[in-house]
Amino acid sequence: MAKTTNHGGWRETAAAALMLLSFFTPWIYSMGAPVAGYGIRERLAGPHRLISAFSGGSRISQDYRLALFLYAIPVGAGSILALLALRRYRAWMGFLAGASTVGAFLFLRGEVAAMPFHRLGLGPYLAMIAGMGLALLPVIRIAAGKG
Repeated sequence: MAKTTNHGGWRETAAAALMLLSFFTPWIYSMGAPVAGYGIRERLAGPHRLISAFSGGSRISQDYRLALFLYAIPVGAGSILALLALRRYRAWMGFLAGASTVGAFLFLRGEVAAMPFHRLGLGPYLAMIAGMGLALLPVIRIAAGKG
C-alpha cells in the first residue's frame, strides 16, 4: 500500500512529472504551428507589439507575466520531484506548485482567446490536470483524515 504521509507518494510524483512533461508539449497552435511552453513568449511578443501600437495600453508587459507564469511550471515541478526524492516534500509545497500551474493555464487561456489564429494545444490541459491533482491531494488527504 502506498504511503500517505506528508512526504508525498506516487501520486505527487506522477503529478509533478506530468507537469514537467507538459511544458515540452505543444501549448498553443499559433497560425497552425505548434509552440511548446518555452517558446510561447517569443511567439506572442510580435502580435502583442502590433496590438499595442493600435491601442492605448501596452500588452508587452503581458509577455513578461506570461513568461514568469509558464517558467514557474517546470521549476515548480522539478523542485517537487527533487524534494520528493530527498524526502523533504511537504503538502503545502505541492499545493503552491499546483495552484500556480492552474493560474498559468487560466492566464494563457485568456491570452489565447484574445489573439486571432491561436488556439490551445495539449500542454496546458495536461499541466492543469496535474496542477489540480497536486493542489487537491493534500486537501483530500486532510478531509479523509490521513494528512
